[in-house]
Parts: sequence; structure tokens; C-alpha cells
Amino acid sequence: MIRLVGTLVSLLMLAWCGSADEGFVANEASCAELGFVIDALQCSTCERLEQALHGREMVDAFVGKCNLCCMENENKDGDAVYHTAVLEVHTQIATHRFPEIGNFLKDRARKFISSGKLKVKNKWNHHPELVLRDKNGAKASTVNVQSWKSEQLEEFLNNKVG
Repeated sequence: MIRLVGTLVSLLMLAWCGSADEGFVANEASCAELGFVIDALQCSTCERLEQALHGREMVDAFVGKCNLCCMENENKDGDAVYHTAVLEVHTQIATHRFPEIGNFLKDRARKFISSGKLKVKNKWNHHPELVLRDKNGAKASTVNVQSWKSEQLEEFLNNKVG
């Protein structure tokens, strides 16, 4: 079973990536075609992907394209892209259904809330997502964060909101 999954992963990467020499241009459409959400992909995720897929066919091409799509490469000057973020989540169930989000709310959210970067909005029966707002307060983007680790959420807020 494990061997079958490994083979499937290799075939998917081959289909998605093609040759590493194709002259891939990272933009929202080309990254989405590979399954990457350019506004949410963190380069640390690409590093973990490389570790998890180590030794598989086409890993270098796939991870290379991941690195081209990730947010640190997109935003090299360090300027924040969004003015504020709203974490919309059902806070009462977050600790049970989404323990990493619960940990973030308990241990890390306070510094972002006090700085004005983040607001937490309790939404009944709602999966965790970040609503990113521009300097006028208009909704600019929404990112599903239900499977993110608390460290990833903190990294994203540090790099993309301010």
C-alpha cells in the first residue's frame, strides 16, 4: 500500500511538473495549476514537502516550482501585503476540532490582536479561515487555515499582514 502511494505521488508530480527546464513562470494561474495557493503558500511548507518526498522521482522540479510560488519569494522586500486579518472561527470548538488553531488562539494570537494586525471573529460552526483586508478595510482575500500549524499561521501573519 505504501509503495502504491509513493508511485502515485511520483506520477502526479511528473504530470504536474513536467520537465524542470520548461521555464516555469510563477503566477497565480500557473501555481494554482500545481495545487498551490500563491497567497497562502509558505516556503517552509515547500521545505517540509521536500523532506517528506525525499528520494521520489521529480521532487527537485516539484519543490523548485513550489519555491517559486511561495510567499517569501513573492514578497522579497518584506512589505506586508495586507493591512489587517480577521480569523473567522467557531472558537468554542477550535480547540477540539482544530487543535493547532486552538493553540494559536491560546498562545500566540494575543500579540497580533494587541498590535491591531488581527481580529478574531467567532462564527458559529465555521471552519477556520483568515479574511485579509486592505488598508481601506475591504476584503482582499480569504485563506483556509484549518490544517495550518500554529507556527505557520504566526509566520504568515508576520510576513503578510502589517
